Amino acid sequence: MVKNRFLLVALVILWSLSGCERLGSVNIAVEGGNAPVFKLSGTGYLLGIYVYGPRPGETIAVPDEVPLWVIHNKPDGTFQGTYGGRLMDSVGTVPYGQVPSRFEQRFPLGGAQPQRLVEGIVYIVHLETTNAYEKSVFVQMKNGKASQIQVPNLCIEKRGGDAKWEKLECDTGKPFTDPRP
Repeated sequence: MVKNRFLLVALVILWSLSGCERLGSVNIAVEGGNAPVFKLSGTGYLLGIYVYGPRPGETIAVPDEVPLWVIHNKPDGTFQGTYGGRLMDSVGTVPYGQVPSRFEQRFPLGGAQPQRLVEGIVYIVHLETTNAYEKSVFVQMKNGKASQIQVPNLCIEKRGGDAKWEKLECDTGKPFTDPRP
């Protein structure tokens, strides 16, 4: 009887764990000359790419404030657990301002070219995904070359329901002061 009960418990545990979904991976490398080139890889599914610039008078971007370029996948009517996203590995390389096949540009409107990235300004590139954690990176143009950077001691948080994104010093929680170019 104890053996049967143990077997039953083991089967219930295995059955419940079998439904757990493992999240895919998302990787982005930034390269390029006058404009960044985003090299995407991983097992997650890409829904969209968002490039944000800083608020007027600032030098470091925050998410959702000043979109410069937004592309999103074109739903093709299939579901397959991806919500229409495209496998990161299949998207590959995306140059800034060039819309890959099976995607559409949502900003700037009308297919206009996005504004050029300015030397010394820090931009955010955000990858919206499904079946994986979303990913954001900082990108800066320096000496005519785009590269991914780290901004030491910068934390970006939203405090409260309708609050705007705030730049804070990670170690103190005080407002972060943007460096001047």
